[in-house]
Amino acid sequence: IDRHREAPRGVRECISAVNALAPSVEFVLTGGDLIMDALAVDADSIREQWHLFDEEWKNLRVKSYHTIGNHDIGGWAEDAKVAASEPEYGKELFARRYGNGGTYQSFDHLGWHFIVLDSVAYDETTGGYQGWIDDAQLEWLKADLLRVGKTTPVIVSTHIPFFSVWGQYTADPRKGESRGGVVGNAHLVRKVLSDYNVKLVLCGHGHVSERIELSHH
Repeated sequence: IDRHREAPRGVRECISAVNALAPSVEFVLTGGDLIMDALAVDADSIREQWHLFDEEWKNLRVKSYHTIGNHDIGGWAEDAKVAASEPEYGKELFARRYGNGGTYQSFDHLGWHFIVLDSVAYDETTGGYQGWIDDAQLEWLKADLLRVGKTTPVIVSTHIPFFSVWGQYTADPRKGESRGGVVGNAHLVRKVLSDYNVKLVLCGHGHVSERIELSHH
């Protein structure tokens, strides 16, 4: 959301449609990029976008959980307009307002376990972002799943996907994804998840609808 292209009205209509569903939904899980962009705009613009989001989102009648997206992070861009010393920089604003102080979490609902990951990491090489699950989060994930056990069905939400064929589809089929296009250590995350009853991994980020199924024979 931002103030251009009637985005607030679009979000308002979306929320109204969700509220009107019958039977009603039990909660909403977003996939990240809640605002148009915090990466390369100034602090005033970041605050304005979050204000617009809050004003519309407060009309949702059910509980919601948010996955952090790259555009929700302040100043992680080569042409950044906020300094690291400003409160709008980085992930703290999202964590404080929408993540109960963190950027990843899990919760249980009707016998299912939901895991919301933070797949956006700072890229020291470019000063931007990359797809990555950091070591601390990996250890948290292992402990969280160990507590849940191997029979409980699990759904995972990640903004940046673990796997994608978008780059192959739009360019050379031998082309790999960019550092910001997929999670660079997804193979390690997959190993952690593989011992558990993971039914679905949801992702945002890509501007295309993809459905990838992995089966073992």
